[in-house]
Amino acid sequence: RPTTFFFAWDPQHFYFACRTYVRPNYKPNIPEGRSEGKAYCYDDGLELIFKPYGKNVDAGREDMAYRMFLNCLGYMGDLTRLAVGQQIKNWQPNFRRAVRLTEPGTAPDGGSWWELEVSTSLDDFELVGPHQAGDTWRLMCVFNHMPIFIQPRLPAVGSFFTPEGKCLATLVENTPVVKMTMDSLSNLASDGTAALVVSAYNPTPQ
Repeated sequence: RPTTFFFAWDPQHFYFACRTYVRPNYKPNIPEGRSEGKAYCYDDGLELIFKPYGKNVDAGREDMAYRMFLNCLGYMGDLTRLAVGQQIKNWQPNFRRAVRLTEPGTAPDGGSWWELEVSTSLDDFELVGPHQAGDTWRLMCVFNHMPIFIQPRLPAVGSFFTPEGKCLATLVENTPVVKMTMDSLSNLASDGTAALVVSAYNPTPQ
């Protein structure tokens, strides 16, 4: 299933977004998370781990990572701090979220796109100063289910509940980047074809 994650930042916010394919006439299944705090692994939606390593990480939280579920209705759940083999259930972020399901036929073969946008604050990750270019994060971004238990995700190596082996993201500004998207239904999982679109984005005048 085509799934793409997007990331951006400014000094006060870390932003992420997700777009995933929804087949014709499919309604996302939400058996658990129909209110805030109740999203769980049985819902169609995201499973996420964030581990900030920047200069704005409090000295007492250098080993802390943050894990959550965020389902297709936009509700969060199982909000967890991960630290030294512990799962601590007292993390209380207040992400701003918007979700939508596009009209049928706006995606390949009559399907739709489920789209999410999230804005996070410094307080959400208990950071003590602004984001800066050069700050790094470890990220695990998974899309669970829809319609069965399949997990499109950013590559990861190692334990599921630790930040080691997760994708390394570096905050940059005025820096050209390469974008990779797979919006086609033809892909390695379905028919062995790599339908990858690669493009360059250059925010500078040079």
